[in-house]
Amino acid sequence: MKRLLALLLCFVMCLALIPAAAAEEIEIVRSDELEEQGIISLVETEESLAAPGVELTASAPAITTQPASQTAYADTTVHFTVKADGATSYQWQYRTSASGSWNKSKLSGCTTATLSVTATGARNGYQYRCKITNSAGTVNTNAATLYTMPGQCGDKLFWTLDSAGKLSITGSGKMFDFKWDSLAPWTEADQTVKTAVIGNSVTRIGDCAFESHETLTSVTIGTGVTAIGDYAFEYCSALTSLKLPASVSTLGDTPFDYCTSLKSFTVDSGNTKYSSADGVLFNKAQTSMLRFPAGKTGSYTVPSTVKTIVDSAFFTAGKLSAVTIPEGVTALENYAFYGCTALTNVTIPNSAQSIGEYAFCYCDHLKKVTIGMGVTSIGAGTFVECEVLADVYYKGSKTQWNKITIEDDNDPLLSAAIHYNA
Repeated sequence: MKRLLALLLCFVMCLALIPAAAAEEIEIVRSDELEEQGIISLVETEESLAAPGVELTASAPAITTQPASQTAYADTTVHFTVKADGATSYQWQYRTSASGSWNKSKLSGCTTATLSVTATGARNGYQYRCKITNSAGTVNTNAATLYTMPGQCGDKLFWTLDSAGKLSITGSGKMFDFKWDSLAPWTEADQTVKTAVIGNSVTRIGDCAFESHETLTSVTIGTGVTAIGDYAFEYCSALTSLKLPASVSTLGDTPFDYCTSLKSFTVDSGNTKYSSADGVLFNKAQTSMLRFPAGKTGSYTVPSTVKTIVDSAFFTAGKLSAVTIPEGVTALENYAFYGCTALTNVTIPNSAQSIGEYAFCYCDHLKKVTIGMGVTSIGAGTFVECEVLADVYYKGSKTQWNKITIEDDNDPLLSAAIHYNA
């Protein structure tokens, strides 16, 4: 009770000090809850507290905590934070160097008190500041600098990506393996990868390391690399050439699929496992044809030394207009000519014994096929989607043809007119 009486007395004294004109503007509000307790609440406006003829003005925001410079590994997220009294809006800005012009940021949190930035090699040295505003004015924070350290891509390997799109991998040892749902860290970087330089002390390029890097135009593979992982360069559709150093001795599963602009492979003459000729990749003895670059144009004659056209050797070589397969080739493996959409006819020699699964799948302009009498098996789906295939010329007799094992999904082959030699 004593406390309530003291409050009421204080209130009355305050009323006595306020000019009559201003006092008339004071509104007394009693809520249901406060009324039950017998407590009086005042709601005032700025006008009610000002003396007649005097205008109150608010002050510009007062910064209490400046954003701090940050040092982080590439591909990690840092946060720049500001604290200010009286702030009603925030706008973060950035510049690419200490002498550059400020630009409005569009990154996460750019209109809040905390800006989130992914550290990349391209952003190394960028500066950030915040423009803070209220009705009375605007203030800018000090500039905070982002320092990016190399990101890790192996136990002892690190990567950086500069503003020109050059990816550099340094250190020693094997690169981590990646996969389709957990791609290499530079895949997530805001700056696209245009060129890649893999250091001489790197020993292995990881699985899926450059998968789907559609802006990658060139790669320099260091002289210490011994292995290239599965799907390492798959879907690098802008890559035009690739040189393998003498050190490479292992190629993973289809590392060059869908490299549709690739026109040539070059293998160092000192390599003991692989070789190249006319831009095509072979084993050292050139008895196995490993990969015809998918972007190579025109017709092609397989060298007479070749015995096997391996899995996916001509995969998606859509600009290959004609191919000559010499006697001596014994096998066309799975997917050998998959997606060779410009081929209109092909002759398989008598020496060939098997045609693998999906070997000519999606050769959708293939009209004529000549099959040698040595073939004993044709795999599943070998001619699937070859919808214009009209004529099949078999070099043996009908009896021999009927002894060939033809697996499922070869309707275009079986629907074509079969012409026997005897």
